[in-house]
Formats: sequence, C-alpha cells, structure tokens
Amino acid sequence: MKYEVFGGFEIPRKPHKRSVVDTRDRYGFWWEVDAAKPGLCYARGCYVFALRQRGGSVIPWYVGKTSRQTFYKECFGSHKLVYYNDVIAGQHGVPLLYLIARTTPNGKFTASVPESEADFLESMLIGRALQRNKELKNVTRASFLKRLHVPGLVNPTKGRPTPNVAEFISLFNP
Repeated sequence: MKYEVFGGFEIPRKPHKRSVVDTRDRYGFWWEVDAAKPGLCYARGCYVFALRQRGGSVIPWYVGKTSRQTFYKECFGSHKLVYYNDVIAGQHGVPLLYLIARTTPNGKFTASVPESEADFLESMLIGRALQRNKELKNVTRASFLKRLHVPGLVNPTKGRPTPNVAEFISLFNP
C-alpha cells in the first residue's frame, strides 16, 4: 500500500467573487493536474481541500476519499462545493487541492482502493487536520474525532501533562 502526495493545486476562483470554480474552469484545473502528473485526475485515494492564507501558512478545511470514483468525479461534487464555497466566503486565501493517490510499487496509479484502506487513511488525515483546524468541515468521522479525548495524544487539554501522561506521550515520539 503505497501512496504519493501531489499538489497543492490551485483551484481557480470565479473573478471578483467568493466562490469556487464554475464547470468550465474545472476542465482547465484537471488539465493542469494531468499535465503535472499524467493520469492523476483518474487516480483514487484521498484528497484535502485547504486554504493558503496570507503569510503562507496552509490550513486544511476538508478531507475526502475516492475509493470507487476517480478524483476527477469526486473532488468537485455538489456537496463538496458547498463546503469549499463556505470556507472561501468566510476566509481570505488561495484555495488548494492536495491529492494523495494510491500507487503500485512501480509508481503507476492503481485502478481501485479497498474501501477499508480508504476509510482508514481518510480518518487518519481527518485526525491530523483537526489538530491544525478545529473548524474542519467534515461531519461524519470528524464528529467522533472531535469528541475523542486521550490525554497527551488526541485532543489534549492545555497545560503541563502529568508525569504518567508525559511518559505516555514519549512512547509515540521518535
């Protein structure tokens, strides 16, 4: 199970508006993705919608998976555009899309991704994204991860950890 990360690909915005691309602009977007890595738009895996803010920091806002459909068919679905437009309307920045594609050992894109594998990767990415942005737009897996609390590891509380929590944290740090 090997994955490669591609992007962030800049998502074109409608001129002078706080919304994402229209259908015609999407073809240009996918053309640029395919020019960067041929076949990538038809690959499968996970993806992250993010916003590059003034100053250069990049904040994740939505994590998705594509186990049955390709990135091309999945990433700009109507319910995804609602999330993207909501973020763009309320934030300043450049919208980006990162594609995490499953590849063979030879570096070719796989024709499919097992559902359980895609679910695991998506959950892991959502967990990491929540560490960076508590306002992540994901609903299904994010609601569980937002409520989950493991001292020092998942949604830790502020302040100094107790000695046993500090030792526990060290188990997972290289």
